[in-house]
Amino acid sequence: YEASVYGAVIHSNSWGDDTTAYTERTGHFDSYARAMPWSLAFIAPGNSGSGILEPANGRNVVAVSASTKDISPDRWGSTAYGPTEEGTDGVFLLAPGKSIQSANGDGFWDTNNDGLRGSSGTSMATPLAAGAAGVIQQLYEDGWIHGPLESTTNVNLRDVQPEWSTPDARSVALCAGFTPSG
Repeated sequence: YEASVYGAVIHSNSWGDDTTAYTERTGHFDSYARAMPWSLAFIAPGNSGSGILEPANGRNVVAVSASTKDISPDRWGSTAYGPTEEGTDGVFLLAPGKSIQSANGDGFWDTNNDGLRGSSGTSMATPLAAGAAGVIQQLYEDGWIHGPLESTTNVNLRDVQPEWSTPDARSVALCAGFTPSG
């Protein structure tokens, strides 16, 4: 609940346990999703090559397995996949997780850790998927994505584009926007 107090809606969790059982912690994730329906938790299911590790085996979370980064739709070889012990598929989506450039911690708390290292796995794929969900959420909240029957207002692009972009005199039809539920 602490994350929600500070405005978090999308959660990225790249950690898990060594069991595929539905645990008390998994239950807490499911309960949280029911109590905070606008939230959405993305969880890395592990790199065991099979089996969805908890808490990614929850019913109200998004388990993100890793794919390769090339044009083939293949899973990365060590990524987790279902079914779960409850018989559900377990994995909601794949995101690139092979050879991702990640922060390289130097082990000291008082430095900037400004190095990079290559990492592979669901812990790399999960934040990528959560970040994409954040962009989609903002498109809904700002009114860019809407249904065909929703009322819209023509907005000059100059009023919504970033300062660094080239000025554009066209307009776009936006709706009032809303925060989508998980």
